[in-house]
Amino acid sequence: MCLERCGDNSTQITAQLQQFATNRTVLNAVSFEDFNLAANATLFKNNLTQVAASLNSYGAETLAMVSSYPYPPEFLTWMRQVFATPQPFIDQCIAAAKREKLRGFNIDWEPTTGNGAPAPTAQDSADYAAFLDTFSKAMHAAGLVASVDVASWSPIWNFTAIAATDIDYIMTMR
Repeated sequence: MCLERCGDNSTQITAQLQQFATNRTVLNAVSFEDFNLAANATLFKNNLTQVAASLNSYGAETLAMVSSYPYPPEFLTWMRQVFATPQPFIDQCIAAAKREKLRGFNIDWEPTTGNGAPAPTAQDSADYAAFLDTFSKAMHAAGLVASVDVASWSPIWNFTAIAATDIDYIMTMR
């Protein structure tokens, strides 16, 4: 669920939640905008409509998205900070999951180039896959699940390396 980031207002978000409630026998999981990665490997809580409690009440597997929107030029630098020292970020995610009764996290990191942003390298791709493996194993140890969004427009997503990780779900973006 993209929520306000896609221009949805409270009426539209309520309608989406109702759609989910109506179809909960065939829809069993949902990823929704909730957090961002910020500087210094920090998990940042967004000021968006909070939908986890409603989704939990429908029996859904709630995967809070950790997003890169609005794609700051420093984002790849922030990713590299997490790659170098993943545990503080992982600890923040586990604490947030417990606090908000989440089932897990969906990592949606899309580093962009331009505006002074560096381009991802082959090393970044390997480091991202290694982080996803470490992240997934820590989530599993805490009784949580992990997913990742991937696409083909950036070298950050090495499909083979990501497929070799312990990640639970790989979601493709168009």
